[in-house]
Amino acid sequence: MLVQPYGLTRSRDFELPESIQAMAVSHLQVIRQKQPHGPYRLAGFCNGALIAVEIARQLLQSGETVEFLGLIDPPSAYTTPPRIFTTESVNQSIDEEATRTRLLNHYYRISAAYAAEYYPSALALILVESKENAYDPTSGWAKVAASTAIHRVGGKKASHSHAIRLHADDVGMILRKAIQEQKRGHETREGENA
Repeated sequence: MLVQPYGLTRSRDFELPESIQAMAVSHLQVIRQKQPHGPYRLAGFCNGALIAVEIARQLLQSGETVEFLGLIDPPSAYTTPPRIFTTESVNQSIDEEATRTRLLNHYYRISAAYAAEYYPSALALILVESKENAYDPTSGWAKVAASTAIHRVGGKKASHSHAIRLHADDVGMILRKAIQEQKRGHETREGENA
């Protein structure tokens, strides 16, 4: 199931949740309508990775099983200074420019304010090479999760938003392999606890 980010409708008057945690609550309601109980497999790209972490934490707190959590090119696990965009820095048509700029600034602001809490299970960190990585995306994630498997994809440098498209097949293969590895690890832990 694919949960769409807020703002893709391009409406000028959409309401955006004011935190990553609030976005996670909202997305989790949609997910649970389709799948009320786990095990769940979650992944997110960019700031969607932060939302996936929060959804996973909320599911675990409610007693559900999260079989897989994958973060694809996430922002830092810790709070950071937000990036600010101007309408001139966003390459969109004139009528979409202000809305797109508002949306980007909102996501960067709430992502920068987010500090991941401890995640008591494994996560897969998938890093896609891009030419604009101004931060070390591994920063903090190994300390936030019980265990972190780091996978790197690269070769064709592109912008962050285009890098995922250039390497979609590689990211898909890594996700498939990482899901199998985490599932085996989860089954092994359950067997040890039985």
